[in-house]
Amino acid sequence: MTFMVDKWLEALDRKEIVGVALLDFRKAFDMVDLDHAILLHKLAAYGCSSAALSWFTSYLSQRKQSLNCMHSAMSLYADDSTTYMSGNNPTETINVLCDNHPLPTSNSEKILGLITDSELTWEGHITHISSVVSNRLSLLQRIKHLLPLSARKTFYNSYILPHFNFCSTVFCQAKKITNK
Repeated sequence: MTFMVDKWLEALDRKEIVGVALLDFRKAFDMVDLDHAILLHKLAAYGCSSAALSWFTSYLSQRKQSLNCMHSAMSLYADDSTTYMSGNNPTETINVLCDNHPLPTSNSEKILGLITDSELTWEGHITHISSVVSNRLSLLQRIKHLLPLSARKTFYNSYILPHFNFCSTVFCQAKKITNK
């Protein structure tokens, strides 16, 4: 994640626009245990093109992917694939097509557990962290009289601190967000 965001920031510093396409195959792997033929048969029944079926067959059997796009890069992590590219003309938009159909656009998405927005402000992620941590601190406040200090420290280290540490090197350069 750090590598990708660094590349995006470098492109933005050069006044380029950055396009990102996210593919999440979690559901595909949840419904198919060892027999990928079931998934491929269903995809064919739903009208997937032969090129797309070939890609899925390759992905499921050999775990290899390829991308036919100039000036792009791909990051793979388990069942998540993130493809990104940048362009020199900031007045243009980057359209990503799959089987000649444009993929929907979004200003904010969760990438590997990090809520990422189109301006890389991380406001959505920081708001999410604040909410989760606030709820857990409130719970700790309500049960602290039932727990010895060592258990309270364990609770903090297990249920609160990881939210601050997860990808902190990525969103630590966030712009100042005013409290709402």
